Amino acid sequence: MRVDGQRSRRALLIGVDGAMLSMVERYLEAGAMPALAGLLSGGTAMEALPSIPVDTPTNWTTIATGAEPVNHGINSFIAKWAGEEFTVQDTHRARSLQSTTSKAELLWETVGRHGGSSLVVNYPVGWPPKGDGVRVIGGDTPGGAIWHTTREELYAQGSLKESLLELHGVTITPTTLSFRPAESWAAAPGSDSCSAFLPVSGHEPAGFWAQRRIVGGHVRLALSRDESGEHQVADLAPGEWSEWLPMDLDGRESATRFRLIRAEVSGELELYRTRVEPVDGYTHPADLAADISSRHGPYVEGLECPYVPAGDERPFGPANINGEVMLELAGQQVRWMTDVICEQHEQQPFDLLMSHFHLIDYLNHTMLGYLDADYPYASPAYTRLAGSLYTQAYRLVDDLIAGIVRGCADSDTSVVVVSDHACLPCWRYVSVLDILRREGLVAYDWDSAAGRYVLDPANSLVGPALQPQHVWVNLAGREPSGTVEPRDYETVRQRVIDTLGSVVDPGTGERPFELVARREALNLSGAAEDRIGDVVYFLKPTYTTWDGSRDANLIGELTPERMSRDPIGLTHVVAGHHTPHLPAARRGEFHNSALALWFGAGLGAHGRPAAPMHLRDVAPTLGRLLGIPGPAQADGAVRYSLLGRN
Repeated sequence: MRVDGQRSRRALLIGVDGAMLSMVERYLEAGAMPALAGLLSGGTAMEALPSIPVDTPTNWTTIATGAEPVNHGINSFIAKWAGEEFTVQDTHRARSLQSTTSKAELLWETVGRHGGSSLVVNYPVGWPPKGDGVRVIGGDTPGGAIWHTTREELYAQGSLKESLLELHGVTITPTTLSFRPAESWAAAPGSDSCSAFLPVSGHEPAGFWAQRRIVGGHVRLALSRDESGEHQVADLAPGEWSEWLPMDLDGRESATRFRLIRAEVSGELELYRTRVEPVDGYTHPADLAADISSRHGPYVEGLECPYVPAGDERPFGPANINGEVMLELAGQQVRWMTDVICEQHEQQPFDLLMSHFHLIDYLNHTMLGYLDADYPYASPAYTRLAGSLYTQAYRLVDDLIAGIVRGCADSDTSVVVVSDHACLPCWRYVSVLDILRREGLVAYDWDSAAGRYVLDPANSLVGPALQPQHVWVNLAGREPSGTVEPRDYETVRQRVIDTLGSVVDPGTGERPFELVARREALNLSGAAEDRIGDVVYFLKPTYTTWDGSRDANLIGELTPERMSRDPIGLTHVVAGHHTPHLPAARRGEFHNSALALWFGAGLGAHGRPAAPMHLRDVAPTLGRLLGIPGPAQADGAVRYSLLGRN
């Protein structure tokens, strides 16, 4: 890209989901992030206020467009827009994860309009491709289902080691292995040889065969494609990973990996399998994928932790927290991203990099509470574990930054390391749906055939959206089953505000809602205001709208157990959350605001300014550094205070 006949700067955006500036500063001081310490010596480190709602797809879109959600139109993971059924948020769960939902121009589209090129890697709402001169690798947001159709699997024989889920009172349900004498594996060395089938849950008969044998007093596990053992593909000792193993899954060329966590002569065994990942279809241009997969392994998006669900009631989460395996997976992704990005730059230099790494956010959701002295599940052992995992995770972030900068930056390159939000410890769950239901604002009918309660819009005055935190008035003339006449609109809104604002937590005596307001009171008006509910609410720190269960974010059907439980209580799994809280919310050393670290060409050494910037300012500022205007619909401004003379 050339501007006024001169080559413009290159810009690298390295996204670290959930990264918190106060924690980065702690690890910089402790020497745990040496590469970043050197880079920041000539730069600026500051907090950045996210858009609301404070979550992943919303704010990575704000970062990429410079627009607020009321103009770019992506609000959280689940979308209900004016005029749609309330239950659309149960069924249209991919819409807010895609670039095509954004009403605002993305920065890589802006670069393309000015003749430049961009590389977009694992960037939320980066897919499907948009704009000229752009290469896209991945881009579905974490938790999406574009690239994979399987979950991770934990195979086990005997008892499992203690885990966080056991501490929280949740039962782990691995796939139980049933070994039998492996007579057909007679050629394999060792004694006590026996075999078992390793199914891919939900895709039977897909899977592998495992042979357990004792060699020299130690257990090994061989993997084969068939029961005979003739086509062996791996032979693992405890602690070892297999290579990526090709397999056909539902007619699609894919691959998976295994890691033998432990295997003891007594019969105790734990074996982890990654998701089965497709080896193509995740890039634009399409032919990039085959080359990347063959050289580096298939694309793995955001789920770096071993997310082995504790039964179907839990959609995702580091249920079986094994710090060693988690960090190994994250380290593999750091190397994959670094190698792929630098290789792409070497093959075809780009003007703009937009990348994203998700490890810290998942760690926050699972472990952040253990760093808070008031966390009810805290213990010295788990606090030490959490501290160690965080230190090593931020070291991996340092490795990622160092690798990308070393391979892609020169003296004419500007760099920003940015997060979409941080996180606050939490341990008390608030069900807004149940509060509104008990107040008579939302109605349900019993469906005897389904054995569940089903939403009854015809008798509901409102419908809540749980991601984001909106309440929609069931307004006649706007909603399909509108029951509230326009003359009663304000009365119903005020009733919602009074209901939520007056709630008292019986366990603490505290009012859990920080703010409940009409949409316009927060100036939520713009091109996409039809995607924002009539009332918006926020919780105080230590409270969360998610308890870790699948049905916590569903409104169409409720189980009898859900209908009978208290709307406020302890959450036994979620240890940190960001979405329900205000952008500037704080609790001790923890804060919800994002971070923005600026260094390189065109940027000055401004240390640590006290005042935060806004995430909407990132794209216009990068445009200024590239010598082009910011994205067309940007609400943010160039942060001239960050610029230097170089």
